[in-house]
Amino acid sequence: MITIGVVIPFYQREKGILSKALESVAAQALPEGVRLIVVVVDDSSPLPAAEALEGFTLPPPHQLITIRQANGGPGGARNGGLDYLDPAEVDYVAFLDSDDTWSPDHIAEALKVLKSGVDFYFANCSFNDVDSFSHWNYIKARHGTFGAYAPEFGELTSTEAVSAIVDECLPHASQVVYEFRRHSRVRFDATFRQACEDRLFFMDLSRECDRIVYTTRLMGQRGKGVSIYDETLAWGSPNAPNRVIEELRFRQKMMSVSYFGMAKKLRIFGSARQRVDHLLFLILRNLRHNPEIAKAAIGRFVREVPMFGMFLPVSVISLPLHYLALRRQAGL
Repeated sequence: MITIGVVIPFYQREKGILSKALESVAAQALPEGVRLIVVVVDDSSPLPAAEALEGFTLPPPHQLITIRQANGGPGGARNGGLDYLDPAEVDYVAFLDSDDTWSPDHIAEALKVLKSGVDFYFANCSFNDVDSFSHWNYIKARHGTFGAYAPEFGELTSTEAVSAIVDECLPHASQVVYEFRRHSRVRFDATFRQACEDRLFFMDLSRECDRIVYTTRLMGQRGKGVSIYDETLAWGSPNAPNRVIEELRFRQKMMSVSYFGMAKKLRIFGSARQRVDHLLFLILRNLRHNPEIAKAAIGRFVREVPMFGMFLPVSVISLPLHYLALRRQAGL
């Protein structure tokens, strides 16, 4: 018997979202001898998971477990699910966000790849009728464009995966399946609550893996429920400055690792410039609309990412251009 743990972090406000995700789990065309342990981690959701799950069951031999915990963000919730699973019992782990769905053959296709000695597998997915891989320069350079991707699969070494993911977060969590017994100690950094917790996890996992394989096939659909990250993209979001600061924290963290050379670190450092531009815009906007948010953001910037203060003079000069670019992106 092969056992796959499915970890679903849950923080939603509307009924019906989680049930769609779980229906896609129940609809998996699984090979004989495969069972699922589905762990829904209620991250102090406004809509309790028990209420969202009312009347839903999985047929044996599958199990559906619900855990409720203090709010810890997406990474903390996924860690709660990983902590519940026993590596002596669980062979593989798959993630699924509570507003996402899987294609019926997602797990079966992942198992075909993983059984060939692969540690870490991820697939493409769609969102608003656009495939996720179409955003990544790494994929376009190696596989072309959507509708004509070739070859269908790609393989990365540990070093190649870490280098690619630090630049672009190639995997979407809901399309990841990995070998749990060998990598059961890898966890999300729950101090990153608005951004980059998934990218750090995928990099840490990749560093332990010998083989990472992905497919350009669409194996799932991203949903439109509560998204901690997406909700911070709006200019007026109270957590928008926190998201940008965490993106800067991620870059600062990468400057201290030993596995990147100086040239790579300089590129990572340089990529912080646009984030500083946007943070300055958000701070100035909030000084007018919500001064407390602006003050908190200034405090976090000074305490947590002071190394990027050197960009501020240039960001001040380029602020009008940044604002005009934002208006063009918003169609204003």
